[in-house]
Amino acid sequence: MAFTKAPNVAQYQGANWSNLKKRVPNCTPAGAQRIAMRDPSITFFFYCRDPINLRAKGSFNRGERNRAIVKAALRHGYSQAAIATHLGLHHSSVSKVIKQKVSHDSRFKT
Repeated sequence: MAFTKAPNVAQYQGANWSNLKKRVPNCTPAGAQRIAMRDPSITFFFYCRDPINLRAKGSFNRGERNRAIVKAALRHGYSQAAIATHLGLHHSSVSKVIKQKVSHDSRFKT
């Protein structure tokens, strides 16, 4: 079975996780693929560099939501459009949150 990389894919915390087969901490994408290849019941897998908790839509308070937006974009590489769709926001709102964080964080100044 061949696996195809699908960027910007996530499953909500409140989603139906009954299809979860196993969690393997400290596993590389190649290691996860080897595990999946040995078990035909595994049809796809998630790989996260860092944990991120995606709750159901509308359950974030503004500060928590903004921190999650910045983390998803800058640390995990999700596109602004994917984040906006996931959270039910307009893409310009996501852009403003990221722009505000970048302008206030000295690590991003040149």
